[in-house]
Amino acid sequence: MAKVLSEPVFEAGNLYGLLSSSGEGKSSLTMQLIYHAVREGHPVLFLSYDQSSAQCVRQMIAQVHGIDVRQQRDPARMMTQKEQDDCVRFATWLDQQPLEIIRCQREGVGQLTAYARRFMKKRGNGKTPFIVIDHIGKVKPRDPKLSPDRISGEVTVELKSLADEAHASVLILNQRNGGGSRRDNPRPISADLYGGEGARADYDAVVTLYRPEKYKKEREDVAAKPSDWATINRVFGSEIEGIAEIAAIKVRFGDPTIRERLKFEARCTRYVSMQPERPAELF
Repeated sequence: MAKVLSEPVFEAGNLYGLLSSSGEGKSSLTMQLIYHAVREGHPVLFLSYDQSSAQCVRQMIAQVHGIDVRQQRDPARMMTQKEQDDCVRFATWLDQQPLEIIRCQREGVGQLTAYARRFMKKRGNGKTPFIVIDHIGKVKPRDPKLSPDRISGEVTVELKSLADEAHASVLILNQRNGGGSRRDNPRPISADLYGGEGARADYDAVVTLYRPEKYKKEREDVAAKPSDWATINRVFGSEIEGIAEIAAIKVRFGDPTIRERLKFEARCTRYVSMQPERPAELF
């Protein structure tokens, strides 16, 4: 992530976006980012419209200890005593950290910023807070008749102001619109952002997560003629099973063309770097 952004991950006062389609694993990657921040002692607030706190904890246990969610749901039959003890220790440790997960319903951006200010007042510890909103399309707009670009603008302006005011790092998850699936090459571009290309303005950086395997499988299922298969093979190639790509459609200081490949381990819903391990970058 640091290499793609060409800067330390993630800086105080900055607003970041994470863009991918449904099912590509942005929530999984987000859980890994949250765990990293918590492990380094940063206060973390996760405002989630999709996952409950219990679901988040189970996913983190799977990512950290390799004990998948199916095992966790049936510990008596599917887990060893050591695995059960690991789960209890992890959950106990996590409960003592400056982490709060709020399951949101139809809150607007004003309520989200109120949650964040209350959290930072209660859990601030001198380290950069990390605030995550999942995802922008679920934030209740002031006026539901507004277009996505106007809604996005209202949300990002407020959250950018919050990041600057609170010296926090704010990450907003974006679910891709349907434009990418209609292109021969569905690799994410600026137009796929919620609100379109103009929605990039208030972000300091926007990272994309792309799993070509997902799109290749969808297109193979409906391929009907030789030209369809020729396009699929030309765009996707081979050896993409379990491979994900992170890139950026906006960076303020650096090269926006850098791409990094990751291995996705589906059983534990976690991403693993395919590069030699580097010293950990801190928030």
